[in-house]
Amino acid sequence: MSAASRTNALTIALPLAPWRRMWCWLVLRLLGLLVRSSSLVRLRFVHAAGWIIVGHLPSDDGTGFRPRPAMIFLSDHDGDLAEYVAAFGVVLTWSMNRAFGCYEGYPGARPTRPFVDFVERGRTRELVRYAAYREVTLTDLEQAVAVADRIAELQRLPDTADDDAFAAAYQRLLDVLALAPQPVVPSLPRGLWAALRSRSTDPGLTVLVPLGEGRTPDAAAALGELAGRSEALLESLGGVHFARAAIVPRVGRGPASAPPVRDHVLFNAWFDGDRAAFVRRLSAQLDETALDALWGCCVGYPGADDVGVLADWILRHRLRFTMAVDTRDGRSVAEMRRLVDRRERALDFVTRGQGEPLSEIRRQIPTLWSGEA
Repeated sequence: MSAASRTNALTIALPLAPWRRMWCWLVLRLLGLLVRSSSLVRLRFVHAAGWIIVGHLPSDDGTGFRPRPAMIFLSDHDGDLAEYVAAFGVVLTWSMNRAFGCYEGYPGARPTRPFVDFVERGRTRELVRYAAYREVTLTDLEQAVAVADRIAELQRLPDTADDDAFAAAYQRLLDVLALAPQPVVPSLPRGLWAALRSRSTDPGLTVLVPLGEGRTPDAAAALGELAGRSEALLESLGGVHFARAAIVPRVGRGPASAPPVRDHVLFNAWFDGDRAAFVRRLSAQLDETALDALWGCCVGYPGADDVGVLADWILRHRLRFTMAVDTRDGRSVAEMRRLVDRRERALDFVTRGQGEPLSEIRRQIPTLWSGEA
C-alpha cells in the first residue's frame, strides 16, 4: 500500500477464556442490536469492524482434535493503532469490556495503556493490505456526502428563488466544507428497529484455511511477494473497499498426545454486491501466481485451474461474523470515490469564487458538475 495511506487494519485472533464461548456469543449478538444507537457512531474513524467466534479452528486433518475456542477481531480504521484502541477504551468502556472481555488475559478497557499493550501483543500482522480510498478518512467521506447534498440543494433552487434564499443555501455549503457535520445517532427504538431490519449482519467475505504442516514460512514468503502487486490485483477486481491477508498463529492447545494446532491463512474483504459473485470473480480474475500465493500452502487447495471448484473450496472455508459494524451505508466504491471527487471540486469552486459577486456564483452553480461521468 502507499505510504500516504490514512487507513489501517487491525487483526486479532486469540483464545477465549474457559467456558466463555456461549456468553461471548450472546453478548456480541446483543451489542449488535445496540451498536447503531451507541457512542461508536460518534467515534467516526471505524470504516468496518467484525467479531467472529470460532468454536474450533478447522484442521482438515481427520483427527477430530479441537483446539480451544477463539475469537477473531477485524477492523479497518483511520489513524494510529494506539490512539484507535485508546479511544475505544475511553468512549466505549462498557462495550469494550463485553466485546473483548471474553479474551483470555484481557486486562480491561481502563486504564487504556494495558488495553493497548494487550491488543498490540495479540495483533496478527497483515501481510497483504488493500484500501480503495486509502487517503480518505471516514470524516472526509461523511463530509463528502454532506457536500453533495448541499450542492444538490443549490442546483434544485428554482430560477425564481430570491437572492436571500440562494445566499442561505450557499452558506450551508460553506459550513459543511469548513466542518464535517455531526453524525446523527438514532434513538434506541429506532436503532433496534434498523438493526432488526438490516440484512448486512454478515457482510463481506472472511476465509480461514489451515496451512500444511511446516508450510508457514513458505506461506509468509509467498504473501510477502504478493504484497507488492496486491493493490493492482485487487483494484482490477472492482468494488473492493478493503481487503487483507494474514497468517493467524495457532491459538488453541490440547493434550500432549494431540496433533499440533495448525497456523491458518486468513483472507478478508469488504466489497460491493453478491458474495458468491465476488468469490467467482476472485477465482477467475486473479492470476494463478496470486491465487497460489494466497492459498497454495493450505491443506486441500485445489489449484486455480477450475474456477468453480476453487470458488466452492473458498466458500467452504468461510467464517460468519457474530457481530459486524459497517459504516458504508450501502454505498459502492464508485460512489464513494465520486463523492470525494465532488467534495474536492466543490472546495475548488468555493475557493475560486471568493470575492466574486453572488450573482456570478449563482450563474456557475448549474455547471459545477457538468461533464461528470
